[in-house]
Amino acid sequence: MMKGRWWTLLLPAGLVLILAAGPSPAGKPEKPAASSAADGGFVLCESPYALCTRAMCSPVAGPDGGLDGLLSCKCSVQSGYSVGMKCQAPKETPVGKIIFSRYSPMRSYVQCNNSRPWAWCLDSPCLVDADNPLQATATCTCRATSSPQSTYIATSDFYSAAACTTGIISSATVQDGNSIAQFFQAATHTVVKITVLNPDAGK
Repeated sequence: MMKGRWWTLLLPAGLVLILAAGPSPAGKPEKPAASSAADGGFVLCESPYALCTRAMCSPVAGPDGGLDGLLSCKCSVQSGYSVGMKCQAPKETPVGKIIFSRYSPMRSYVQCNNSRPWAWCLDSPCLVDADNPLQATATCTCRATSSPQSTYIATSDFYSAAACTTGIISSATVQDGNSIAQFFQAATHTVVKITVLNPDAGK
């Protein structure tokens, strides 16, 4: 395992991301933040959701047996504040309980620059695993994408180059991740702190 040094990530408008998310003295937001073009169309939600920032994913076969651009990702069920493009309440369906994937700040990540596919899961539907309620997991159907011209995020607790090459992960571009973290910070009146992991100098 390689040790990593961390950098403090500076956001536009002077917002700082450093390591973890914690409440401010202001406490809860007075009301859910509304969507607007200025904030990227994000909304603050408070209901059970699927957190996919550490999810590993696999291709989904279409009706004809071929791949149809979808990925199945195993995510964790969470509650509390989260961010999406819209707030959708859990739904009971004939196949089980459906919740939706939304954003909540991660602690740290590795920046990746390559063309491997990854899953974009924001607002994706997720089927709660009724057979394992203690594990609180949900299987989400996400859209496959890639960003060969943009740096993307691999959530991790320590630096490893393998984070950018192992398997198919749920992710977002660094630019999108910064935008949604900035919105979460403003909407919840918290200080969002995220570590950008890098290899030790000279290694």
